[in-house]
Amino acid sequence: LDTGRQLTWQSITLTGISFAITVAAMFTGYYKYRERSYFLQQTADAIEEEANAVMLGVGAYADQLVDQAMSMFTQRVEAIRNEQRRRQQQLDQPAEHAQEPSQPAG
Repeated sequence: LDTGRQLTWQSITLTGISFAITVAAMFTGYYKYRERSYFLQQTADAIEEEANAVMLGVGAYADQLVDQAMSMFTQRVEAIRNEQRRRQQQLDQPAEHAQEPSQPAG
């Protein structure tokens, strides 16, 4: 703010809007919503793929008994969830300490 000028509603409004944009950009950069959203969607898609495979009895679940298929399904889904937790922890680390997780191009 230029204290030598008279403050008008236009200058106060402009300053308020600029401050709001700055705060929004700060939160977006700090919380990394895009990366979180991407990794959560990737995890959901992988779990859905496993669920479809076990219900249809294809892929790794072909020729498995129901108990064996459910056991394998549980192990694979837990592995996917653990990977998601690891990615989440990497995003929560400060930028200078975090390793770059793989991101979508673009």
